[in-house]
Amino acid sequence: MSNLTIESAKNHPVFNQVLNALITNRFYSELQIEKEKVIIEKDILDKSIWLASIISTSTEEEDKYLSSVFGIALFLEYDSQEYRKTAYIILSRSGNLIASRFFKELMTINSITGNLLFNISFGTIMDFELGSKIALNEIESGNGKILGSDYQKHLWNVLTKTNYNTAISAPTSAGKSFIIQNYIRQTFLNKDSFYVVYIVPTRALISQVSEDFKKILGNDVSINTAFIEKENRDKGQFTNKEIFILTPERTLKLMQYSYENDFSPDLIFIDEVQNIEDDGNRGFLFEYLINEIETYWFRSRKVIAGPFLDNPDVLLKLMFKEVSENLKTMFSPVFQLKISFKPSKNNNSITSKIFFQEKLINTIEVPIDFDYGKDVVQNKLKTTVKILLRFGDKSKNIIYLPKANYVEDFAIYLAKSKNNDDKKFILSNEILELIDLIKEEIHSDYYLIDTLKVKSAFHHGKLPEIIRGELEYLFANGYLDNIICTSTLVEGVNLPAEKVFIPYPKKDGNDLSKFEFGNIVGRAGRIRDALTGTIICLEKNDEDWAEEFFENEPDKEITPAINKILKYPINELIAALNQPLDANNKKNEFGVIFLKLKYLKGEQNLIDYLNNKNVDEDSINLIVENLSERLKGIKIPSELVKLNPSIDPELQNELYLKIKNEGIEKWVFHDHKNFYARWKKEILITKSHEESNFYGQLKNILFKLDEVFDFNNEAYFKHDISRSLSQMVFYATLWLDNRGFKELIIREISFNADKKGIIDKENKNDINKTIKEVIKVYSSIISYVLVKYTKLLSDILKFILNEEELEKHKLSISLPTMLELGTSNTLVLLLISKGISRSIAIKIYKLIPEEEAENPIEWLSKQKELKIKNIYNKYLKRKGFLLLDNNE
Repeated sequence: MSNLTIESAKNHPVFNQVLNALITNRFYSELQIEKEKVIIEKDILDKSIWLASIISTSTEEEDKYLSSVFGIALFLEYDSQEYRKTAYIILSRSGNLIASRFFKELMTINSITGNLLFNISFGTIMDFELGSKIALNEIESGNGKILGSDYQKHLWNVLTKTNYNTAISAPTSAGKSFIIQNYIRQTFLNKDSFYVVYIVPTRALISQVSEDFKKILGNDVSINTAFIEKENRDKGQFTNKEIFILTPERTLKLMQYSYENDFSPDLIFIDEVQNIEDDGNRGFLFEYLINEIETYWFRSRKVIAGPFLDNPDVLLKLMFKEVSENLKTMFSPVFQLKISFKPSKNNNSITSKIFFQEKLINTIEVPIDFDYGKDVVQNKLKTTVKILLRFGDKSKNIIYLPKANYVEDFAIYLAKSKNNDDKKFILSNEILELIDLIKEEIHSDYYLIDTLKVKSAFHHGKLPEIIRGELEYLFANGYLDNIICTSTLVEGVNLPAEKVFIPYPKKDGNDLSKFEFGNIVGRAGRIRDALTGTIICLEKNDEDWAEEFFENEPDKEITPAINKILKYPINELIAALNQPLDANNKKNEFGVIFLKLKYLKGEQNLIDYLNNKNVDEDSINLIVENLSERLKGIKIPSELVKLNPSIDPELQNELYLKIKNEGIEKWVFHDHKNFYARWKKEILITKSHEESNFYGQLKNILFKLDEVFDFNNEAYFKHDISRSLSQMVFYATLWLDNRGFKELIIREISFNADKKGIIDKENKNDINKTIKEVIKVYSSIISYVLVKYTKLLSDILKFILNEEELEKHKLSISLPTMLELGTSNTLVLLLISKGISRSIAIKIYKLIPEEEAENPIEWLSKQKELKIKNIYNKYLKRKGFLLLDNNE
């Protein structure tokens, strides 16, 4: 078709009239108001179908999306075979072949081979066209095939038929992660040796991605969620096929291994790459890692991905100074219905606005049985519960909220409202087992249990990994109706839903950006489960944020955090470089650390870097001059300071000099016959460091580190946690001793109630407040803050000790890894590093025969079940660690 013909079809009033009517009817269907639907005359509908088929032949992505939406709406609103066939033809021409799985009356897809067979004929010519298109879009998957969209097939061809670096930008629902994971799978199948580093922004994503890979790779590939260097180097560090699924922090540990060993991955994949512009530690750590990859892993193929990136290839070149294939698309195989609710003049209705392609296409008054305008002003959370119960009672929903306390408050309101209906909920065995798990792992009075009893759950970053993973599994498989989330939703966690409800345009206390909003609404509808997704925004009378978001594209040009800092007025930057080390809230703290690290690699290194960032010569001279003066007393070797890019080099230097001047004796553990004895305070204070037990020596080491780094200050000002250093030591000791969260929580409740008298241990609210505090302490302080500084100590010790001393003090060297993963047991560490949650690892390690301790994953893979609770066995089977029964 000519461009003129396609343009005429797009602008034809009949096409637009019918498309708007189909979308409006979809609105009525989704909101369960079927009787109000717009009647479309058959001759008008047939003419619009003809126009849609013309538009579908366009080569322009926007046109193909337009015709795809028409095809989806036609399929959903008309169930006659004639219109189903027509809808399929339009979707096929639009490149949306992923939708084929929903046309079950027209075709059969072989579940093993993936081959598609039509049950009916479309006519000779159309059969040839549709069959050819299927053949063109087939993608290898294991021993079978899958059907991909045009974008997925293009991405597949670039990944498999070239070795180019690849920069990917696609909506959340476009299926990019599936294709990348399938490419990695096929490459492992086809190569004798292959190494992958798969970088994700959060630990929550590590768990999800490792589970995905375990399903498709099985035991043929070593899957690692942390890097632990083997003590016995004669046995070799790696097998021939390894994948590391790591956060940037954990990737730096693997990078550290490369400094002294010849290791470079074949493929580096960076997911959610937009995090490089984060103004906090994450963005600068990302930038530092990128620089190290550029230097040490320069031979690796780089693939980056994120949603709505404006120029992904430009970003990759900015990061690695390398060219790449630009695979950007805005095409989504799912149609999203975008709706805003506002108060109406009528107390018994709400004003609903429908948006499509950044335009308002309809405004409809929807009847409700409460005064939305009044209620939304008084309490928006409770009003959102009412809206959810009215318009989401037959769908799987995500409710996005800006803060963890909002999430738990909403969950409480929802549970109370559902229980007030006197409706009996029939809970699946899976939900009942999860409730039992929470009682065993957390506490029997945890609010999450009340929420689960009404087939709902809350989800945020501070939940223990095993609980969070089980919630995601139950929601993804239809056992739960609602998930109430924080910004973990934005950070890549794969939780697709039929509807997404958004009452607040915030993330923590800040306004959502267009980009962040686009990423949230991307969770509405995934092609695996449905052809549509619905977004409902709840506004007050004086709010217009939903319209602003819906009428603007979320496309974004990503600017690395350091680039933003370098654009500040030079006097601000110089002031930041010279601020005192003991300031409570340092301005641009991590940008300053980054520049100091660059300078310590060599003055010329920094000058070249700033020139590459297009900083003017006068500013470069000022930055270098100030850093030269500030850092003139630094004695710590540059090869040591680079190992800990989150810590100010001046503070690193202070610790290094203290250890050099004092000697190592007070900075390491000393084993003896009473090392693991339990002593009272009266005995502990009589012991020297070398004579003390493990607790006493750990306390001494952490107190000495605190003299330099002030843990209390960091805990309070950066993590909003108030705990004494002695408490931190006690928590850390329990953590390393394989204590579960439930024991830690009960101890804290008893201490606060019986000893301090500040809570009532029978009060459910007090109990839940304590649960949140304990989980936060362990996730933020023990496994992050303490890890950060003990790793620096470990690196300094490794640098100055000889081989004999390293062997003697290996416990001291391993301390940061043990604190991060939550155990001092070598076997438990290995199990966790292979993707098994800490909660389960500390339950099963004693069941593994001693002779199998070097390769416990292989031993587990031969077991049908272990002598543990059923839900733990199910977890291990689902994750691919245990042998499946023949009927599973």
